[in-house]
Amino acid sequence: HRDLHSFPTRRSSDLLELLKLEINYYLITKKSSEAIEHINIALQKTPKDNILWFALGNIYDKMSSDDYEAGKTTQQEEDFGKAENAYKKSIELKDNYFDGYFDLGAMYFNLAAAMIKKANDIDPSNIKGYNDAKEKFDGKLKQAQPYLEKALEIQPKDEGTLTSLKQLYNHLGLTDKSSEMKKRLDALK
Repeated sequence: HRDLHSFPTRRSSDLLELLKLEINYYLITKKSSEAIEHINIALQKTPKDNILWFALGNIYDKMSSDDYEAGKTTQQEEDFGKAENAYKKSIELKDNYFDGYFDLGAMYFNLAAAMIKKANDIDPSNIKGYNDAKEKFDGKLKQAQPYLEKALEIQPKDEGTLTSLKQLYNHLGLTDKSSEMKKRLDALK
């Protein structure tokens, strides 16, 4: 019979590594609420870990996208806001963090794309309805723009960023910039 005090105590870095393993497991098995819970525990121990903030943003981003597709407007806005805050925290903690900038820009971009898809179903005679929808999705594209541009600044040859910006610029009528992105993409081939 061993006394409890004779067992080796875990260092806090060991506990953090264990938490990160558990987080990865929950991410892989798509158990979002468990992953969020464990990330929040890990963030209490290391609040300046930009990767944890990024992972949290990523989970809420996916949930927001699923909410949008399901028509859960209130939940979508809440999850989108949480994703936005977490991504912004990840880039605040590490200024040149490509993944944080790209995914934040992509989140706005993807929501705009989903909004455009829905707007295309608006009856063509409903000009006001379409124009209102266009104003909203253009707004999301404009929110995406600075984050995708910063991602491109960090990784100038990233194909995903170049492609997203080419489409974004084209949609916003910035044809010169769209052409520049196309040339840069062609140069990669």
